[in-house]
Amino acid sequence: MLATAPTVPNRIASHFAPTPNPVPATPDGKAAAWSEAVFAAMMFYQSQLAHPDERVAERAAKAIFDLEKTRLRHGRELAGTPAPVPTAAEPKPPTKADVQRLGRIAELAMEADAIEYHEDSFDEEEDVRERIEAFARSEEFLPLLRGAREYLHAQGRSATDAEVKAFAKRQLTEQLLGRADPAERGAIR
Repeated sequence: MLATAPTVPNRIASHFAPTPNPVPATPDGKAAAWSEAVFAAMMFYQSQLAHPDERVAERAAKAIFDLEKTRLRHGRELAGTPAPVPTAAEPKPPTKADVQRLGRIAELAMEADAIEYHEDSFDEEEDVRERIEAFARSEEFLPLLRGAREYLHAQGRSATDAEVKAFAKRQLTEQLLGRADPAERGAIR
């Protein structure tokens, strides 16, 4: 005689639409559909925890634990729950322009370190002026020129290219030689 297993009713079938839902076209729609399905299954398992049959409750608890172990192993949020919002304190990776600018600054620093100074012939002011002239030919000098132009316009002074460049060099020289406090003189930064 052939034994057949009794049919088991599908208890969650009434929670879903009788016809299958269409597959969402967008990735966000697919993620939302997946989250809703997993969340509905989790709610079903949660309701089964109070089932009078211990075996049903045990299977539900095991399914919940398995899902939680998988979630922890992969380090992700549970489907249907919001993902953490990144804080503003997280550092952003440097851009290509940042890397190039820092590389140029490093090159200038290495060039400055390579210069050998003789104690008897060292002139600090001349050395600073030479360094500023070299710096003025680099792209890193452009923000200082913009600041100098804005400052001269705000003061109502003439701001031709030559005057802006001379003013920026003069301010930088005074700051490097420690002759003037930039805050007191309204210097550019």
